[in-house]
Amino acid sequence: IINALLAAVASQHDGAAFLLHYEVDILFRGVEDQFTAELIDKLHNAKKAIIGTIYRNQHFMLLFVDLERHNVAVLDPLLSSEQLNISICANLNSVRHCFGWHEMQPITIKHSIQQDGNSCGVLVCKFADLLLSDSSLNINSAPREMALSRLELWKTLLLRAVDQENLCWMCGEKEAASHDGAYDNWIQCEKCFIWFHEACIRQSCISTCVFCDRI
Repeated sequence: IINALLAAVASQHDGAAFLLHYEVDILFRGVEDQFTAELIDKLHNAKKAIIGTIYRNQHFMLLFVDLERHNVAVLDPLLSSEQLNISICANLNSVRHCFGWHEMQPITIKHSIQQDGNSCGVLVCKFADLLLSDSSLNINSAPREMALSRLELWKTLLLRAVDQENLCWMCGEKEAASHDGAYDNWIQCEKCFIWFHEACIRQSCISTCVFCDRI
């Protein structure tokens, strides 16, 4: 799920590429002949940044390679990851000639710290989105806030998984439920752009969008 969410994050930013955890492991090793064709293609097409998951001991960390500023960082929601930064940076520099990259420098990026035992994936997703948006990583990581963030991430994944333009997000149906024209009118949320049958909204008596709470 975390991989799917990070792929969705990367797709929203031009020039960003997402690597799966095993592809990040290949980068860590820095052995050129172990690069798969798919990985090489991703690295060649990346222009702005590379994000990827590092998964160790049931814990997620984020790899962030800033191709515009020539920096490399590993963000661990639990603690500092300076040694990992140095290690992967050295390995990236050993293969950078293959992709026309400048020499990379390891950096440490300040970020909020995980306060519970199960929010590392949520924080990794939020870190990635904020970094690609050049925003601060000062996140409220309290457990209650992480629960709300987890819900928002689920919405993102759900919206990406289906054809939202052809489904009513109240009843889940494409076609009208009856043939009398009652469901023929559609209403679109102006904020998140999902669609509803007008009749479904009337029957449910809701006054806000079920996904973004817009009135």
